[in-house]
Amino acid sequence: MIFCKELNKAFETKDLMFAELAKNQSRIVELKKASIKESDSFASFVTVKSDVAKSLSFVKDGFVYPVINTTNFMDSHGDVHFPDIWNKSIKDKANKIFYVLEHKLSIDSVVAFPNDVKAFVKTLPWSDLGFDFKGDTQALIYEIAIDKIKIPRIKELFEEKTAFENSVRMRYITMNLAIKTDNVDLAKQRKVWDDRIDLIANKEYAEEQGYFWAVDEASIEKEGSLCLFGSNEVTPVIYEAASSTSKNEPSEDTQTRRKTFIN
Repeated sequence: MIFCKELNKAFETKDLMFAELAKNQSRIVELKKASIKESDSFASFVTVKSDVAKSLSFVKDGFVYPVINTTNFMDSHGDVHFPDIWNKSIKDKANKIFYVLEHKLSIDSVVAFPNDVKAFVKTLPWSDLGFDFKGDTQALIYEIAIDKIKIPRIKELFEEKTAFENSVRMRYITMNLAIKTDNVDLAKQRKVWDDRIDLIANKEYAEEQGYFWAVDEASIEKEGSLCLFGSNEVTPVIYEAASSTSKNEPSEDTQTRRKTFIN
């Protein structure tokens, strides 16, 4: 049996699941658009480079750079964000975006207030973020002065260049369903698949699932978060000057997870 989380239902075959997904596509999209997407824990299977050691030109001393989101990567929600997804949102919400802990919008959870958070997008090779993928990703990055960090313990951990992940609180604006299928009735979904699949860095997991949600525009909803585990794990905190990575081997009782450490 194959379980589909969007339909909350198990199917005997992928073809049956795909047909019902397509039948309910508009309803699912409306429900997604009506909800706020946050992080959830994600066990992934990506290969991390072990020899990354380079400076990034935009990194300045005295600042930290949380990578809040990256495009062209299938996350734990089955979504793939594509380049330019944040262009309108960043323009509309400049100086209105918080950096918080674990998506908690409370005084005690604010790491940095909007006046101290500069949000921008930057196209980077995956290798600059420590991952052994070919091509580039467009990263949503916050620039924050370390002396503007409001939580002493987080400031201390940043000064120690501790490895973290990040996550964006977002609302879907424009998205489409991509399905790998030979069903002629699902030609529209198949075209989205054919047009996008080779752009996805970890496309083997899209291939395994057989479908994904292509997200072309989304809105940043109030904050990006520092967290232990993001829906998209290619979301490190970049510290000043140089970066390096290390590998974590998976335990037998959990799914494989490889983390990037930007130090």
